[in-house]
Amino acid sequence: ITKAPTIVPPMVPIPPAIEVPPNTAEAMAFISQDSPVSGWEAASWEEAIIPTMEDQIPESVIKNRFDRLLKEVQEIAAKACKVHEGTVQEVLVEDVCDHDPEMVTGRLSNNLLVHFYGGKELIGRYVDVELKECRGFYYIGEAAGMPDIMRGNVC
Repeated sequence: ITKAPTIVPPMVPIPPAIEVPPNTAEAMAFISQDSPVSGWEAASWEEAIIPTMEDQIPESVIKNRFDRLLKEVQEIAAKACKVHEGTVQEVLVEDVCDHDPEMVTGRLSNNLLVHFYGGKELIGRYVDVELKECRGFYYIGEAAGMPDIMRGNVC
């Protein structure tokens, strides 16, 4: 049995400036740096199957490219998110906020996150929320038509 030769695609350099055509810009992206996690079974497979190549891209270049791409995605997301700032939107409350137990977290119909003051009794309900501040990938809001105590405006 003869082993088929390994075909390695040529490395395509990424230009210094990342350009994203407007019609392909997305407000969300799942990006990651491809690297095996030491100690995981898959990492040992990769080391056994894919030897380190002589022309491997240096870690510093990978990090630089990743950081530039992440910055671009964050700028696109902030622009897309900001269009709803100041409007009242229906939010499906999902859970108590991880960062502030006096707030709850919900989602808009476009899947963007919204954090606003409210109690756990709101979980599973739709609440009208004024989107006060866009913070890139999420909003800070204020429940519309709720008593001040539920908005966090306690003396």
